[in-house]
Amino acid sequence: MDVYLSEETVDLEDANFDLLCWWKQNRLRYPVVSRIARDVLAVPACVYSVKRSILSSDPSVLKVVRNELAEAVICSKDWILSAVQSAVTEPKD
Repeated sequence: MDVYLSEETVDLEDANFDLLCWWKQNRLRYPVVSRIARDVLAVPACVYSVKRSILSSDPSVLKVVRNELAEAVICSKDWILSAVQSAVTEPKD
Protein backbone atom coordinates (compact mmCIF):
# COMPACT_ATOMS: atom_id res chain seq x y z
CA MET A 1 0.00 0.00 0.00
CA ASP A 2 2.86 2.37 0.80
CA VAL A 3 4.30 1.88 -2.68
CA TYR A 4 0.94 2.58 -4.30
CA LEU A 5 0.35 5.72 -2.23
CA SER A 6 3.86 7.05 -2.89
CA GLU A 7 3.61 6.71 -6.67
CA GLU A 8 3.15 9.70 -8.95
CA THR A 9 -0.49 10.30 -9.81
CA VAL A 10 -1.87 9.55 -13.25
CA ASP A 11 -3.54 12.24 -15.37
CA LEU A 12 -7.15 11.06 -15.45
CA GLU A 13 -8.09 13.95 -17.76
CA ASP A 14 -6.13 12.34 -20.60
CA ALA A 15 -8.71 11.12 -23.12
CA ASN A 16 -6.51 8.13 -24.01
CA PHE A 17 -6.18 6.91 -20.42
CA ASP A 18 -7.91 3.57 -19.79
CA LEU A 19 -8.39 2.97 -16.07
CA LEU A 20 -9.29 -0.71 -16.41
CA CYS A 21 -6.27 -1.33 -18.61
CA TRP A 22 -4.00 0.48 -16.12
CA TRP A 23 -5.18 -1.72 -13.26
CA LYS A 24 -4.74 -4.84 -15.39
CA GLN A 25 -1.17 -3.83 -16.24
CA ASN A 26 -0.36 -3.03 -12.59
CA ARG A 27 -2.17 -5.93 -10.91
CA LEU A 28 1.05 -7.72 -9.97
CA ARG A 29 2.61 -4.57 -8.59
CA TYR A 30 -0.43 -3.75 -6.42
CA PRO A 31 -2.21 -7.09 -5.87
CA VAL A 32 -4.53 -6.11 -3.03
CA VAL A 33 -5.47 -2.67 -4.32
CA SER A 34 -5.99 -4.00 -7.84
CA ARG A 35 -8.49 -6.58 -6.56
CA ILE A 36 -10.38 -3.84 -4.75
CA ALA A 37 -10.32 -1.68 -7.88
CA ARG A 38 -11.60 -4.58 -9.96
CA ASP A 39 -14.54 -5.10 -7.60
CA VAL A 40 -15.38 -1.42 -7.37
CA LEU A 41 -14.99 -0.72 -11.09
CA ALA A 42 -17.14 -3.73 -11.96
CA VAL A 43 -20.22 -1.89 -10.68
CA PRO A 44 -21.50 0.45 -13.40
CA ALA A 45 -21.78 4.02 -12.15
CA CYS A 46 -24.92 4.60 -14.20
CA VAL A 47 -26.93 1.90 -12.41
CA TYR A 48 -28.33 4.34 -9.87
CA SER A 49 -29.52 6.92 -12.40
CA VAL A 50 -31.06 4.27 -14.67
CA LYS A 51 -32.87 2.50 -11.83
CA ARG A 52 -34.00 5.80 -10.40
CA SER A 53 -35.49 7.00 -13.67
CA ILE A 54 -37.20 3.65 -14.30
CA LEU A 55 -38.48 3.12 -10.76
CA SER A 56 -39.15 6.69 -9.61
CA SER A 57 -42.89 6.23 -10.02
CA ASP A 58 -42.96 3.66 -7.19
CA PRO A 59 -41.31 5.00 -4.01
CA SER A 60 -41.30 1.61 -2.26
CA VAL A 61 -39.28 0.02 -5.07
CA LEU A 62 -36.92 3.00 -5.17
CA LYS A 63 -36.31 2.61 -1.43
CA VAL A 64 -35.15 -0.98 -2.01
CA VAL A 65 -32.80 0.18 -4.78
CA ARG A 66 -31.34 2.90 -2.55
CA ASN A 67 -30.79 0.35 0.23
CA GLU A 68 -28.97 -1.98 -2.18
CA LEU A 69 -26.75 0.86 -3.37
CA ALA A 70 -26.01 1.90 0.21
CA GLU A 71 -24.99 -1.68 1.00
CA ALA A 72 -22.65 -1.72 -2.02
CA VAL A 73 -21.00 1.52 -0.89
CA ILE A 74 -20.55 0.20 2.65
CA CYS A 75 -19.02 -3.04 1.34
CA SER A 76 -16.62 -1.07 -0.86
CA LYS A 77 -15.57 1.06 2.10
CA ASP A 78 -15.01 -2.06 4.24
CA TRP A 79 -12.87 -3.68 1.52
CA ILE A 80 -10.71 -0.59 1.17
CA LEU A 81 -10.26 -0.16 4.92
CA SER A 82 -9.48 -3.86 5.31
CA ALA A 83 -6.80 -3.68 2.61
CA VAL A 84 -5.25 -0.59 4.19
CA GLN A 85 -5.30 -2.18 7.64
CA SER A 86 -3.73 -5.39 6.30
CA ALA A 87 -1.00 -3.40 4.59
CA VAL A 88 -0.25 -1.47 7.77
CA THR A 89 -0.15 -4.53 10.03
CA GLU A 90 1.88 -6.75 7.68
CA PRO A 91 5.50 -7.20 8.80
CA LYS A 92 8.02 -5.23 6.76
CA ASP A 93 10.64 -7.23 4.84
